[in-house]
Amino acid sequence: MQDESFFQKLSKAITRTRAKKPNKEYNDLRFMMTAIKQHSCYSSISKDDLYQMVAEDLQLYSTDNKDSFRSFFKFIERLRQPVNDT
Repeated sequence: MQDESFFQKLSKAITRTRAKKPNKEYNDLRFMMTAIKQHSCYSSISKDDLYQMVAEDLQLYSTDNKDSFRSFFKFIERLRQPVNDT
């Protein structure tokens, strides 16, 4: 149909949707969470204990912001989601 405007919009839409690269700052945290999840204790550990161990004791997640507890678990939830990098 020679619809140039459609193909230009399509091209822009495709090139703008790149997968976000993971922040290297959290590589250690990702590794630790994978190790913890593979251990049998993961299902029985409380959120408070998990946060205490990973964020405060191991200092793998910043506790400087106002609601770091909630943001920590949002980060953990994002780790569970599959990555579309097609």
